[in-house]
Amino acid sequence: LDFADAPEMFAGEMVIALDRRLDYGEARFIGFGPLKGRVMAIIFSRRMPDLIRIIPLRKANQREQRRYEQAVTDRLGQN
Repeated sequence: LDFADAPEMFAGEMVIALDRRLDYGEARFIGFGPLKGRVMAIIFSRRMPDLIRIIPLRKANQREQRRYEQAVTDRLGQN
């Protein structure tokens, strides 16, 4: 797993939400999406419209995987 793989996540089917767990002094987002056959979690902030700072990129836990799968199912049901 490498931060260099992150653009592949942003190019794919991601579910993104504002990370409100703590006050980080900046808007942080948590995204879930597929990468290399697994659902991954990525926490990031936007520095400029074209600049994204990745904080961690890791394998999604089971709860996060279910959240992602449900969001994708809901999104597909709307089409």
